[in-house]
Amino acid sequence: MIDHPFSLPITARSAATTLIGGLILLAFPMPTPAQAQWSQANGTIYYTGTVGINTTTPYGPFTVNTGANQDITFSNMDWLGLTGSVGLGAHNDANNQFIPLAFSGSPIVLAGNVGIGTSTPKTTLEVNGEIVADTVGAANLRMVCGNYGVFWRNDGANTTLMHTTSGTPYGGWNSDRQIMLPDNNDNVYLSLNGGHVGIGTGSPQYPLSVNGVIQAKEVIVNTGWSDYVFDRNYRVPSLEEVSDYVTREHHLPGIPSQSEVEKNGVSLGDVQSKMLAKLEELTLQVIRLNETTKQLKLENEQLREQISNKEK
Repeated sequence: MIDHPFSLPITARSAATTLIGGLILLAFPMPTPAQAQWSQANGTIYYTGTVGINTTTPYGPFTVNTGANQDITFSNMDWLGLTGSVGLGAHNDANNQFIPLAFSGSPIVLAGNVGIGTSTPKTTLEVNGEIVADTVGAANLRMVCGNYGVFWRNDGANTTLMHTTSGTPYGGWNSDRQIMLPDNNDNVYLSLNGGHVGIGTGSPQYPLSVNGVIQAKEVIVNTGWSDYVFDRNYRVPSLEEVSDYVTREHHLPGIPSQSEVEKNGVSLGDVQSKMLAKLEELTLQVIRLNETTKQLKLENEQLREQISNKEK
């Protein structure tokens, strides 16, 4: 039984290997004083320097040179600025790049593009397959730029696009929920806490601004209506008054002029209500004309009867 320290040479090419009965035996020549030493104590073999396999210049405590300027290195990451971290990575001698494969204690920093499920990634991260984010309470997919962060959040009931508070792109969300997709129905909610939506415009002035044509089979507008025209106290202008106004202003009373429409557009609900008011006023005027016509017809018949009686 060996109970004292011993030393072995560390270069792999100096060892001879023999296969006996399925076991690999390593035979090492006795080391020279200039060679680094392995030690043994309390049943443990250890080495306090750096180990290089197929290389005399290891980049860390343990480096394997795989050829073509490529090394596999296990080392602390202090030299990468990741103090207190241990990593396993691939080192490229040609351009002195270290590509971490695994870390403990610090974030993983990768050089170049990363592909998952693909060997030819075209962007910083390309995944050929499905990405699953599963956490207790809610799952988030965050994007950060400048002072803001934006992320999709799924809390098991709703999927929501939300903003962080200004200056805290990695913090929690504020009250802005631009898009919400409830899981229990087919509704989509936009800008729940205010704000405008623009289609074809970058400066919407209303909850929905569309710079273009809207096609629909039906449009429902909730607005006021014009049945006040039939109120007893409502004064219907006479045809003479309407005629004078049209001659002077070149549009109906209470209806926007052409210049106003060209400048401000038309409120669909409002103009429909005003046009109905004009139609109701016209209806009342026709009713009055009909009453006047009936009265004139009656008077005409009475006059004819009187004339007929005189001629007899």
